[in-house]
Amino acid sequence: MSLKAIARGANIKLVNNSTVNLLSPNERGYAERIKGVWYIVFNDDDPTPTVRFTVAHELGHIFLGHALQKGFSRTKRFIVKPQTESEADVFASRLLCPAVVLWGLGLHTADEIAAICNVSLSAARIRAERMKELYRRNMFLTSPLERAVYENFKEYIDKARA
Repeated sequence: MSLKAIARGANIKLVNNSTVNLLSPNERGYAERIKGVWYIVFNDDDPTPTVRFTVAHELGHIFLGHALQKGFSRTKRFIVKPQTESEADVFASRLLCPAVVLWGLGLHTADEIAAICNVSLSAARIRAERMKELYRRNMFLTSPLERAVYENFKEYIDKARA
């Protein structure tokens, strides 16, 4: 499923910053709720892998229920806390690069992960490091959710491995 489809299914509007010009130069994106509807503004000048991670990260803030900081004159922003940012990054990583799919495809390196998952090499390096530990444990397909994710990707995995 695409990020656009996930957002559409949750009634979250994705907005190119080139249309609204709300991001400051160092911002990649943010989420805001206006009249009960969530909007994610993202820097559409960024490379596609970066945009994908930014949108997934902002979806993480929304789906994880992170609190909003109030009082900004222009927008409402999420409270910047290392924990909530880390949680949103983990959410994005797991959404874009599910461990059980990487395992099913036999992927180990950051280059492989970046190519298959269309994420930046820096995001793929972090995921590859985590995968080393998961491969060491070799506890894949142990939870019902993990088995469901694997089943959803089984046809893709089988074709890619053939």
